[in-house]
Amino acid sequence: MHSRGYSRSIHVDGAHATIYLAGVTSIRELYTNRSLQGDFDGQVRDVFARINQTLVEQYCGELHDLVAITTFITNGSLSARFQQIRKEVFNDHDFPTSTLITIMSLANLDMMVEIQSVAVMPSRNEEQSIRSNGFVILMCCFYILQSFS
Repeated sequence: MHSRGYSRSIHVDGAHATIYLAGVTSIRELYTNRSLQGDFDGQVRDVFARINQTLVEQYCGELHDLVAITTFITNGSLSARFQQIRKEVFNDHDFPTSTLITIMSLANLDMMVEIQSVAVMPSRNEEQSIRSNGFVILMCCFYILQSFS
């Protein structure tokens, strides 16, 4: 990520923590490494799984902390299918705000969907600060260790 000049996510802390996640794509299933080439449903579900994994592992959050998503798809005829899957992922409630944009292509021609997102959750810190994801991982571990003390 450093070599490409971007962060996968940024944590802005205040009364509530705001997490900005960079666009997430997938052409291989997160847990099995199975190819998702040509599998729109699989790519969408896996992208949401990857977003959830980031929120859980780095910020002690979950998908329902998302307040906004911007989705890019390469085939506009799949927009209704995307909406159906999004409803399933969010258990038909607590939807984040959402923008759906059809584009010509993504960074890899096998990618059919990319989702950029923002999450907000109660802050664990008293002071307002901005931290990149590396520091937040350390802070999350610190809080976990404190809870065992």
